[in-house]
Parts: sequence; C-alpha cells; structure tokens
Amino acid sequence: MRIIKIGKRQFALELNWNDSFGDDAQEAVLAANGESTPSLYTVVEGHDGDCVLGYAKAGDTKGPVYSYAQALAKRDADGVYAAPLGSGQVWFVAIIKGVVVAGSD
Repeated sequence: MRIIKIGKRQFALELNWNDSFGDDAQEAVLAANGESTPSLYTVVEGHDGDCVLGYAKAGDTKGPVYSYAQALAKRDADGVYAAPLGSGQVWFVAIIKGVVVAGSD
C-alpha cells in the first residue's frame, strides 16, 4: 500500500480488491491479513448492487486514510485511470458500473 496526500487528506493506493468476500468484510480482511495485523478496508457498492472489498495492511498510518480508487468510483465515471508514481512506475485503476475492478489499483 502506498499513501499519497492531497490537501490535508491521506489516500491509499495499491489496495487488494476482492469481489468474492462473503457476507462479512471484516472477517475476510482478518483471514487475508491475519488477526493480529492492523488493517484498513472499505466496501464499494456499484450501481447494480455488486460489492467489492478493498483492503491492505495498515502499516504505520495515522489518522483517516481514504481509498483513492473508491473516491474515483464514487464520481460515477467508469473508465481506466492512471497516474505516474515516479521511478518509472504507474498506478492504474479500472472502474466498471461504479465498482473498482478486482486486480486493479
């Protein structure tokens, strides 16, 4: 997970996204990251009711952290978004029907 700051807000990039996490998002994150590992997660519901779970290990983050991919998904503009990260790296996310596509971000 990578944290960027925009204004006074912290946004997370490179979350893991899963579209088959069952009924309990928190339990799915604990199973993926380990029960003793501090984690961040968010659930995004799309236009047709489909949900995806975005999660990552919290590391040494302090204060609120928002998912940049989720923020883009809430704008209601499907597409592929990309941004340079430096050192020749590029971040991208794909959004379809208001939902982050698992495997992107």
